[in-house]
Amino acid sequence: MLLIGCDLTTNHSKEPNKLGELYVTTITDASDWSTKPKFLAITRSSFDEVDETTKEWVLAKLNNEYENVHILEEVKDDEDKFEFKKIRGKEVIVKVNNGMIIDVEIEQYSESEARVRVAAKRGINVGIIPEYEAVYNDGEWQLDKKVQAEI
Repeated sequence: MLLIGCDLTTNHSKEPNKLGELYVTTITDASDWSTKPKFLAITRSSFDEVDETTKEWVLAKLNNEYENVHILEEVKDDEDKFEFKKIRGKEVIVKVNNGMIIDVEIEQYSESEARVRVAAKRGINVGIIPEYEAVYNDGEWQLDKKVQAEI
C-alpha cells in the first residue's frame, strides 16, 4: 500500500477529542454574544494546549458555523477585516469589521471537567471575557458561565 502525504505518527481519526470539542463549544458560546460574526480570527496562542490535528479539526468545525475562520496572526494586516489606529507610535487593531478576535485560555482541564476563559473582541474596547466551568456529560461539554466581564 502506498501512502502519499501521510504522517504515520499523527492520529488521523475523524473523531474529535474532548479537548477539541471543548474549544468548539466555548468559542461558539462566546462568539454568539451579539450578532453572529461573519469571521473569527483566533490567536495562535489559543492552540498552545492542543496538537496540530486537534487544531485543524477545531478550525474545520468552526468553519461550518462561520463564513471564515482564521488564525489572527495570518490575517492581522488585512485592512478589509480590521481598522487600525496609531497609538503611542504603534499600529493597533481598533475595530474588527463584521468579525471577532478570539483568544482561548485553558485554565484547568481533565477528561471530565475544565475551566476556560475566552476573550471575544470586536474592537479595542468592545467585547466580553466569559469564564466557563465545563463538565463532560453524556458525550458533550455542558457549560456554566461563572463570570462574564465586558470590555
